Amino acid sequence: MKDYSSLLATPVSDVLAYFGKRTGHRGYMYYSPFRDEREPSMRVTVNSADGSWVWADYGGSPTGGHHVDGGGVLDMVRRLSGVSGDSGAVSVLREIAAGRGCPEVLDVSPRGRETGIVIDDVSGEFTSGPVRRYAIRVRRIPEPLLRRYCRQVRYHPKSNPARSYTAIGFLNNAGGWALRGSGSGAKLNSAWGLTTLGPDGSLRADGSASSSRGLLFEGFMDFLSYLAWRGVLEPGADVCVLHSASNVVHAREWALSHGAVRSFFDNDRAGDTATEALASWCAEAGLDFRDGRGAYASSNDLNEAWQAEAASRSERPGKGRGAGR
Repeated sequence: MKDYSSLLATPVSDVLAYFGKRTGHRGYMYYSPFRDEREPSMRVTVNSADGSWVWADYGGSPTGGHHVDGGGVLDMVRRLSGVSGDSGAVSVLREIAAGRGCPEVLDVSPRGRETGIVIDDVSGEFTSGPVRRYAIRVRRIPEPLLRRYCRQVRYHPKSNPARSYTAIGFLNNAGGWALRGSGSGAKLNSAWGLTTLGPDGSLRADGSASSSRGLLFEGFMDFLSYLAWRGVLEPGADVCVLHSASNVVHAREWALSHGAVRSFFDNDRAGDTATEALASWCAEAGLDFRDGRGAYASSNDLNEAWQAEAASRSERPGKGRGAGR
């Protein structure tokens, strides 16, 4: 038995999240991480014999014929990371398994409920190898942006102080942290709150407008991807990061305080709903509204599109299109 056999029980969803891929699913059917698709066509199950997770990709045709690709979590890590052989893939899989999210997180809502997270340490230095790798190599966030807007946050679940996790933290208006881990990639929050920034990128916790233009992002990885795509350190307009598309209702007043509004939400049902609500509010107020998703229509979200663009730019330096302003 290989010494990494226990790692094969790492859920496929954890692997997908680590690489910034869609984790949504319908029953056993997941969206394939190897292409953009509207309907899930990858079947994910657990091998009853040894508890390992396996996947079968039907190539966009989930109801017809045999699957065209498949394997276990190690095979998926090899495919998504580009590493060859077992040793490199096992190393990545260990990072994923060690960084699984905390299942103790309670509901986070605008009513101010506490979460199950306790913050132990916040640092401007990214000393965790897995966290740096996740941010820079997987999410493709340039280090200057990472250092400017994020912190390395160490935390533990209230119910189990002996467990410790390290993640990328992005401060919100309530003084809490939106967290993205190097493992499961779960969206965690130490306290609920939108994040509103001024044109220079500084936190404006009172949510006041300081620009005629407002940009809304679903998550902070999308915001950082927007800056990276444009090659700037500052947004040049007011910014609101929702941390969840369902929180758009709490950004209504902020949005309507601007003359022009641009949104950059995910290409999914939640993103559609948030965009439609925002467009309706702006139309009623006579504001200029634009849906920025045209710049990444074939991707799930702005960060996924940026990952592809960054990979392309590395092959052709100095070229590339910018995300919509």
